[in-house]
Amino acid sequence: MQQAAKTYLNPAQQTIGFFEPTQPDGKPGTSSAGSSRTVENFSPGKPVDPAELAKYLPPATSATDSGKQSLPEEFTLNNGLRVLLLRDRNLPTINLSGQIDAGSEFDGNQKAGLANLTAANLMNGTQTKNALTLAKTLEDRGADLNFGASREGVSVSGEGLSANLPILIQTLADVLENATFPADQLELSRQRALTSLKVQLDDPRGLGRQVFQQAIYPENHPFHSFPTAESLKSITRDDLLGFYQTHYRPDSTTIALVGDFEPVEVKALLNQAFGKWSATGKPPVLKIPSVPLPQTLTRLNKVIPGKSEAVTYIGYNGISRKDPRYYAALVLNQILGGDTLASRLGTEVRDRQGLTYGIYSGFAAGINPGPFLIQMQTAPLDTQKAIASTLALLKQLREQGVTEAEFNTAKRSITNSYPVDLANPSDVSSIILNNAVLGLSPSEIREFPQKIQAVTMAQMQQAIEDLIKPENLIIVTAGPGETVPKGS
Repeated sequence: MQQAAKTYLNPAQQTIGFFEPTQPDGKPGTSSAGSSRTVENFSPGKPVDPAELAKYLPPATSATDSGKQSLPEEFTLNNGLRVLLLRDRNLPTINLSGQIDAGSEFDGNQKAGLANLTAANLMNGTQTKNALTLAKTLEDRGADLNFGASREGVSVSGEGLSANLPILIQTLADVLENATFPADQLELSRQRALTSLKVQLDDPRGLGRQVFQQAIYPENHPFHSFPTAESLKSITRDDLLGFYQTHYRPDSTTIALVGDFEPVEVKALLNQAFGKWSATGKPPVLKIPSVPLPQTLTRLNKVIPGKSEAVTYIGYNGISRKDPRYYAALVLNQILGGDTLASRLGTEVRDRQGLTYGIYSGFAAGINPGPFLIQMQTAPLDTQKAIASTLALLKQLREQGVTEAEFNTAKRSITNSYPVDLANPSDVSSIILNNAVLGLSPSEIREFPQKIQAVTMAQMQQAIEDLIKPENLIIVTAGPGETVPKGS
């Protein structure tokens, strides 16, 4: 290291370049506060022709035929636990994905954070093993098992060598059936959650996302709740036990396994490990109310002093994964902001106008409709310009639609990237799990590219009309208060 530093980090051999902004007439600009500002045109230019971008990108390769992708075998244990098995003998490994219907949508505002604390404490002890024993059982074999709560469920992820699948399954079953939630470990996880909350509320991304979500969903909506210091401190061990006993049920759990195994042996293993797990009655079900769009454009600002950047969220409630417009929306988003390098938001607001560090858009389409959002990071004094440019671009999209070249390139981009996901066993286990949880056909893993290619220009234009509403946006900016230039 020292030799490399002496060889290459030589100040005498450095080259320094300067960037000097100029006025529109080409004369050097000045940095004095009294100088006139350069007048920029923040109205969107013509959409970039994908063919121009293609000159600077590697040639596209033909997509792997997803029609040859094997389909998972699906069955249900007597207690209601759903299982998906997909054999893959390319590597001697196992990838496990799972979901339990015990997400933060069940928290409520008074106990916000309960689902997360419950999931975080699952591996802290069972009736026969303490946290150290559970961890050592897996780590000694190079296996891994993790839990994490999201809005619509608790995700389970595990991996290891095929030979250690019994240990992985037995540990998962022990944790799901026999977790004890030791009081001392709960206090440690509570302190971690309080520290994480403090960091989140001091981060423009974290605070902005929370304010944006709560501006879309009213206080009585399951998607409104976020942890507070008060709610986290109010959660007791009895709360965790009650939540665990109510929501962690075999008939609320789905498990997907991809890897090198014998299906008959795995079925016997699963029946042995989970056969005694049972629940009474029907699983809890939430009725998620529909959320209308805002009547007018709404702006909210949250000040965090001392920050060097501002983060802005723009959007409103969107669609669910099973919405018939989903595939058209995916293509639309690819054009709008799904790809920072080739999307309209990226090429216009970030590259041509230089107003953001990064900008993207997305549809959070789950079991229930989630937000459509645009996120951007800006220098504070560029925030209002970037917002104005984004709104102008959305209006242009609404009024003029998309070009045939953009449309075809977006579909090709999505379908060409899909085989990359199918080449990763971990991604495959997540895909087949999500398809099952979302109520999609098992053949969706094969048919997804064809459904993207089947989107028509008429469906695209209808999706724009239905889903792009520049006059109904919620705009939330979090960061330092100085987001408007002095004198503006």
